Amino acid sequence: GRTPLYIACWRGHSEVVESLLRAKHLEVNHPDDRGATPLFIACYQGHIEVVRLLLSHRRIAINQAMQGGYTPFYIASSKGHDAIVALMIRDGRVAVNQANNKGTTPLHIACQYGHLDIVILLLQDQRVDINKEDNKGRTPYQIAREKGKSDILRFFQVLRGVSR
Repeated sequence: GRTPLYIACWRGHSEVVESLLRAKHLEVNHPDDRGATPLFIACYQGHIEVVRLLLSHRRIAINQAMQGGYTPFYIASSKGHDAIVALMIRDGRVAVNQANNKGTTPLHIACQYGHLDIVILLLQDQRVDINKEDNKGRTPYQIAREKGKSDILRFFQVLRGVSR
């Protein structure tokens, strides 16, 4: 199920991606056997130039989830790829609160892994639901507390003093 576009995105070959995107009948959202799209794999690998090229394509399905409900934006947030997260937020089409099958959002996962820069980026977006609970009833703040992410907890405390 891995297409030439998928492989070029996985390897970060932006010139090849750019060339392939010119093909009229290219299936830009064709997933592999796990449901990962070319955009998903570029976000996973942290290839920002490839992500930029894909986002410029009019047919890209930015919020298409793979098995388990993981989206490209979710995986970029979990991997700590803050430049990609910022790019996708600026694009404006990303569903910032889209959860996986466990109810975990990009904000939840950024808190879990201690990606403070991504937490800050997410909370600058007024669309992000800071109080959204996962399937276990945990908010992003509660996950940060469970995982001992003190820098994120301090940021949340500062945020509480500021009206959103």
